[in-house]
Amino acid sequence: MIRLLTDLDSVYRFDVPASSALIAADTAVSGTWVKKVGDELVFPTAGSAGAMQIITDSNRDGSVGWTPDVGASLITQLTVLLGKYRAVTDQFTGVINAGDSLKVNAEGKVVAVTDPAADATVAVCTKASFEYTHLGKKTNVIEYIVQ
Repeated sequence: MIRLLTDLDSVYRFDVPASSALIAADTAVSGTWVKKVGDELVFPTAGSAGAMQIITDSNRDGSVGWTPDVGASLITQLTVLLGKYRAVTDQFTGVINAGDSLKVNAEGKVVAVTDPAADATVAVCTKASFEYTHLGKKTNVIEYIVQ
């Protein structure tokens, strides 16, 4: 999940065709990070530059997958964000502390940067993991600013 804390008018939103593997992936949900390669979105190579976050609604029950709009009737476009924004997400792995630079791993989740010389930073954590209620379910999220 992703919850924007910045006004939506402050970011660019655009639809991009997604690979069938990404649409069917058992880890792709709203808040997942992807990269445009060629004409479609795919999971990024760990630590690579150019990652963008998906804002398309995923299944409302919290399960992996997409609303009926995606995948049905051959609609395979996802909406991604571009620009500087502040948000919270549950799409992270490992221990992340406030002030940590974040990179994207190969599953589209953010993790703390371990090698600043080799990894592209996509965001900075502003609040370490805390409990958050989304759609009636409690989950752990981090707050961050995308650069």
